Amino acid sequence: MEQVSEYRALIVDDHEQTRTMVASILTEAGYDVREAGNGYRGIEMWATWKPSVVIADAEMPLMTGAQFGRVLRDLEKTLQRRTALLMLTAHVDAEHAGAALRAGFDAFLAKPLSAYSLCRAVFDVEERIRSERAQKSRHRLLPIHGEPPLGPRELGGLAS
Repeated sequence: MEQVSEYRALIVDDHEQTRTMVASILTEAGYDVREAGNGYRGIEMWATWKPSVVIADAEMPLMTGAQFGRVLRDLEKTLQRRTALLMLTAHVDAEHAGAALRAGFDAFLAKPLSAYSLCRAVFDVEERIRSERAQKSRHRLLPIHGEPPLGPRELGGLAS
């Protein structure tokens, strides 16, 4: 049986050189990496491959990074998934940062980027999402007949 990595990165960029560089850095960091040359192909790959993080260029033909982010976030609502989403951009001003956030991106990275800044941003966003998931899972147990909900401390006693 094939081992599926928990750490999957999809790079969506129309420049092959950028995809190759980002893929190399993330592969070295332990990620299973796939690449898409445009937003439409990126959405297809995201839907079937289920990466934990997607890094998309802000300016691509056919579908911009902002359009890509909005489509992905809409699909996530339908499929009840949450993916770390980072935008790569050469524009590091408030207007572009705001556009990335409004499109649903978790963070944006300025080009040219270093291996450190890429890995730090990816790790930080993925950790934030894991923390959000953990918070939500703690609130899934509902009280029965007015009893207080069970927390981790009480559940630990039930395991014995």
